[in-house]
Amino acid sequence: MEKRKKRLCFLLMSHFSAVHGGAQYQARILLESFVKRDEYEIYYVARNIDPGFEPVGYEIVKVPASRYLKRMGFVADYPALMKVLGGISPDIIYQRGFTAYTGIAAHYARKNKARMVLHIASDLDVMTVPELWRLPGYNVPFIDKKIGSHGIRHASAIVTQTRRQKTLLKRNFGREADAVIRNFHPRPLESLEKPLPLKVLWVANFKRVKRPELFVRLARELGHMSDVEFVMAGRAGDARLYGDLHREIEQLGNLRYLGEKTQDEVNRLMAAAHIFVNTSLLEGFPNTFIQAWMRCVPVVSLGIDTDGILEEGKIGFCGKTFEEMKSRVAQLLENERQRVGMGEAARRHALNEHDLSNVNQLMAVIEGRGA
Repeated sequence: MEKRKKRLCFLLMSHFSAVHGGAQYQARILLESFVKRDEYEIYYVARNIDPGFEPVGYEIVKVPASRYLKRMGFVADYPALMKVLGGISPDIIYQRGFTAYTGIAAHYARKNKARMVLHIASDLDVMTVPELWRLPGYNVPFIDKKIGSHGIRHASAIVTQTRRQKTLLKRNFGREADAVIRNFHPRPLESLEKPLPLKVLWVANFKRVKRPELFVRLARELGHMSDVEFVMAGRAGDARLYGDLHREIEQLGNLRYLGEKTQDEVNRLMAAAHIFVNTSLLEGFPNTFIQAWMRCVPVVSLGIDTDGILEEGKIGFCGKTFEEMKSRVAQLLENERQRVGMGEAARRHALNEHDLSNVNQLMAVIEGRGA
């Protein structure tokens, strides 16, 4: 009688067919690597999926929506998620994206002697409730954070993206990270020729923590520079919050808004860009940084320099204020030699630190073989 394969369950809020976020993209690369090995029965459990998507080599299981979600947060999914996990009976749960799901997965794993691996997807995951409440537009039910914190304390293993997240994990939860593994991306296939005009790119969804209004201000205040085009891509956001901003974008002659794009479309935009700008208030390890670096694009960031890599590696700039960010963007636009040199250094860094060999390290942790 043939022995059944072990069962591996990916547990995220959304499947990459429905949400084109960084966490979903990383999960996709990891998932496809496991599928190629053909050693597990693989399941992807999520609340948000594209019903028309047909998986190959694994099964998608949707978490039924709870009518109490808005009032209670994701803890309202507890009965449905426990039932889904019970039906799958996974040997290993890989969970990414901190919610009550983190705690529910850890609870299931302890109860059923399964391995549960938590992958920190953002600095938000390892911050305290008082720290989170100080962030503009951040609204997480306290019970979600409380139950999620249970998952942090009881996960079989925890992987962080950065040294900073490792420090926050220890400081706020008394838990050591089992591994620090950088995000990974395949090597670019696109042409890296960068035709004129010079392009300054911003990619994120329109929400408060991403601060899209600062990029619009940047385009407006650098409007005097000739042969420069500013480009924005990402979900449009709440019309009540961003209707006026979109109207301003339409009126600026040097700024284009392209809407939400897939990862492949973003990669093509990056390949043609000359500078990538980040205005987020908080990040984990931005996939957009890696996508830019791999395509010879220096990054200019406002306040975010994950583990000091931008400045130390001389692959971009981190401005402490808006005026400093604007000055650095103008500097790179005017200095082709510096811009190209930084872009080439950025590509070397990304290919060394963020290639697909990192997937193998993560797979080893998931399977309990160490990093």
